[in-house]
Amino acid sequence: MDKSDLLGQCIDVLGSQPHEIRENESCHEININLPDLPECNRKMLIESRRNLVIIYSQCKSIRAQTDEQKKNCLRFISKANEGISFGNVELNYDSGEFRYKTSQAFPGVRDARPVIAFMLEQQNINFQRLVEVLPRMLTGEIDFANAAQHVTNLQ
Repeated sequence: MDKSDLLGQCIDVLGSQPHEIRENESCHEININLPDLPECNRKMLIESRRNLVIIYSQCKSIRAQTDEQKKNCLRFISKANEGISFGNVELNYDSGEFRYKTSQAFPGVRDARPVIAFMLEQQNINFQRLVEVLPRMLTGEIDFANAAQHVTNLQ
């Protein structure tokens, strides 16, 4: 495999981290194992035609169930996204599932490895904080403002 292409560079950055690659007509999808968070998953989508990498992390066991929880989650997301320097938190309002997303286009970039590594670093930091704080917010232990503060203060 030519390591100069975007998929090859993503694979280089992952190194020995366990992953599985799937291909469809529009992109490659790399499913990345998260040994420290086995109930969660991370996907890296590589759209070579657009020179685009998107990384999603989500934990299906953490979900907003009630309308009140979803409203608080929207407030949390709005506040948290103000302070997250790279990436953003998203909520599927129908299912109540959260995800953390980073994305970057690489037009004309020959070596995207440093940026891809930074994207994964931010995924590890910010998603871990989300997994720590979201269950506490959903149970009412802390409010949405304190939850957002936890995510953004510790970057």
